[in-house]
Amino acid sequence: MEEENKKSVIKLNVGGHCYMTTWKTLNSYSSLAQNIANGTVGEISTDKCKNDDPELENNGTTPYLSCFINRNGKLFRYILNYMRNEELILPDNFKEYKALFEEALFFNLKDLSAKIQQKHLCTFPHVYKTLENGERRSGYITLSYRVAFTSVPQSFVEGGFRKLNRISVCGKVCLCREVFQEMLNESRDPNCESEDKYTTRMFLNHCSLEHAFDRLAEKGFRLVCCNTAMPTVGTDHHSNSFEIEETRWNHQVEHVFVRD
Repeated sequence: MEEENKKSVIKLNVGGHCYMTTWKTLNSYSSLAQNIANGTVGEISTDKCKNDDPELENNGTTPYLSCFINRNGKLFRYILNYMRNEELILPDNFKEYKALFEEALFFNLKDLSAKIQQKHLCTFPHVYKTLENGERRSGYITLSYRVAFTSVPQSFVEGGFRKLNRISVCGKVCLCREVFQEMLNESRDPNCESEDKYTTRMFLNHCSLEHAFDRLAEKGFRLVCCNTAMPTVGTDHHSNSFEIEETRWNHQVEHVFVRD
């Protein structure tokens, strides 16, 4: 590649996502720059700045390199940001660690690969603790609860409110303890010395479904199915009793989670 091209702007089309950077940025990682130069990771050509590139245009004569790379364009933004400032910056809800790790390996960015692994370890410490020592347990956990929607008198703010008294936990004892830890109440099933035993009598010491769902997600579980059942109750349609009204909306719900 000519020396003047090495100092020019380069346009990267990565999987349909276009990025502009400088050859100097890519050259800070010699392996990537060399692979782009010799066409190992993409098809490269020389072009001129078009009128739709006003920030780079200089009377239509500014040369730049154009390269197409058949990789994940969405994730390449994190690769490019790392090459610019040597920091791995990801959003709080980032989930595609495995895919990003594969992209870093493809571009032969070993330091970035190590940082991705470390970042993933810090984000899901409990899951990776079991993976590292080969003792990761797979299985199912079922959350079961009875819930009703209770109405408020018309003299107050109108609306319905969820009424939930207890969240039961069903599954292998070792999994239930690993996931919920201090949240788990074992008083109704005290004979659980063996962690291989299954239980249907444990419950959580709080009634927040969302808190329980978050804990399951942190431990690597995913929802596979849920169901609900409402008992048939004879009611007087002319009654204004709040107890009868609440009974009408009383139903049983189960959520089944799995970790492969």
